Amino acid sequence: MLKLHKSSNTVLFSILILLISVVIAFRWMEFQKIEGLLFNTHKERIIEHIRFTSDIVAQFERKEISGELNRQQAQNAVINILSNADYSSKEYVWITNPSLTMLSA
Repeated sequence: MLKLHKSSNTVLFSILILLISVVIAFRWMEFQKIEGLLFNTHKERIIEHIRFTSDIVAQFERKEISGELNRQQAQNAVINILSNADYSSKEYVWITNPSLTMLSA
């Protein structure tokens, strides 16, 4: 098995999560079309989801690097957050220990 340097693993992890966020964004757009809820542009919505995801990835990447979480805990936390996120309105996300609390605007 190929052994990668820890920073390489972190970069690969970040890329994987960003790719997952793009898939989630496209699935969300399909759902919105079905529901008849239109946004200003699909491009803006995709950018918003990618920013949301990259902020979460960056937060947990810092926790992993600091040793607060191990790799598996960080990955599981990010996957759970992205899987359970409610994209139906503007949310402010606060991450603690790594539980998620969302406050709608």
